[in-house]
Amino acid sequence: MGPQCSYFIHDTQKDFSQYQLSNIVYNGTSAQLELAKNDDNQYFQEGMLTSPILHSEFPFEALVLSWNGSFPEGTYLIYEVQVKGRSPFWSPWHEVLRYGKHPVVKEGENKESWAAKVDSDQLKMKVSGREFRYRIKLFSESPEKTPSIRMICASYANYSKKKDQERLLYPSNTENTLKPEWIRDLEVPFRSQLVENKDISWRACHPTSLAMALHYHGTELPTAEVAKGVWDPHNGIYGNWVYNAAYAGELGYQSYVRYCSSFDPIKEEIAKGNPVIISIKFGKGELENSPMNSTGGHIILVRGFNENGDPICNDPGTRNESTGHVVYKKEELEKAWITHSGAAVFVNPRKN
Repeated sequence: MGPQCSYFIHDTQKDFSQYQLSNIVYNGTSAQLELAKNDDNQYFQEGMLTSPILHSEFPFEALVLSWNGSFPEGTYLIYEVQVKGRSPFWSPWHEVLRYGKHPVVKEGENKESWAAKVDSDQLKMKVSGREFRYRIKLFSESPEKTPSIRMICASYANYSKKKDQERLLYPSNTENTLKPEWIRDLEVPFRSQLVENKDISWRACHPTSLAMALHYHGTELPTAEVAKGVWDPHNGIYGNWVYNAAYAGELGYQSYVRYCSSFDPIKEEIAKGNPVIISIKFGKGELENSPMNSTGGHIILVRGFNENGDPICNDPGTRNESTGHVVYKKEELEKAWITHSGAAVFVNPRKN
């Protein structure tokens, strides 16, 4: 087993009834949060939802928030989070990121404090967090348009035993606990990131993996189009986990980012027929069968598990399906994944 991890999803009117809403309402017809309308029946230009104080199950060292919704042209959001450790003092509000179809790319300056630091799409703690709360500000340039949110997922992890993780990965009895429904290989169409335009091919592993998952679920889009949709202009990357989940959400999927401590949550998704995207990192000789010698950060798609519990993957880091449709040794891939971050992006058909 790896780090301690937990997550929750808020996606019902009951869940959102615990939030403080300013110029934002819950639209029961469309089951989403959106900007309220003024007396002229036009949307307010901005509003804010603030979560209640959330108590973690254990002290956490990393926190990530993802959401699904809709963002018409000229609308966007700003996501901020505040944390507290053992002391009675709350940190300042950290602006983690901005998302939406808006020309403004300049972000706020509250990226680091005595308590934590923003790392692209995560908040990394300097002190162990025990409580947190977040707020999301919605904006619209047009009185006829509103951004909306229908789901929020928060996940946090504690890596304090990171030195022990390698020893703890895959205890000797793991092979005896493999459930029959986990032994499955989903027929996810393979794509290579290397066939894309040279300006993006070397860094398009995440949108390529996402495009494969979407294609499998019935949404066939060019990889370049997916890459354009997930582009993070603030950090200059295609690999922002939250952006990729939000983009899939705009296409109608339930997609979120979650820290995991083992492959078990992914096995459960495979059993349901859902491939999962994971983030890995490994050195030379540490991942047999990989088309890469090493990487400081790479995204692949897990499509199944064989009878030994080894993950079957689509790895976009090669031109050929023969080398990209690959089986990795479970111990090696779990080490490359869990000791890196344990982050996974789930892309599932939306629940009605």
